[in-house]
Amino acid sequence: MTIHDEQARPADAVDLTVAGLHEVQRDLGEACTWLRANWPAHLPQPVVSRAWFGGGALAALEVQAGQAEALREAADVMGVEVAPDRLPSYVAACRFFGRIELRAWLETDRWDGEVAY
Repeated sequence: MTIHDEQARPADAVDLTVAGLHEVQRDLGEACTWLRANWPAHLPQPVVSRAWFGGGALAALEVQAGQAEALREAADVMGVEVAPDRLPSYVAACRFFGRIELRAWLETDRWDGEVAY
């Protein structure tokens, strides 16, 4: 008897977990490819900061901008606007690759520009 002779079994919890891991692998690949092709070397480098955060992100790459100009440029590179962050007293520019978040941030008192609401 071959596998073709049997009916496929219904998906179970392990199948769903493996499928989810394949999605995360795809998202990580997309983030890595994008960073390699687009992130300028002179900007602060993203670092892996956590393995999970609410709001849908499974992993986050964080960039502490340090200065308003660096955050402005990071937002331009990511193709997003600087907006109030989910954490009080911060502004951030965020881009998602599936469940992987790239987040550049700066303390509000160091930000000298407009924010998108």
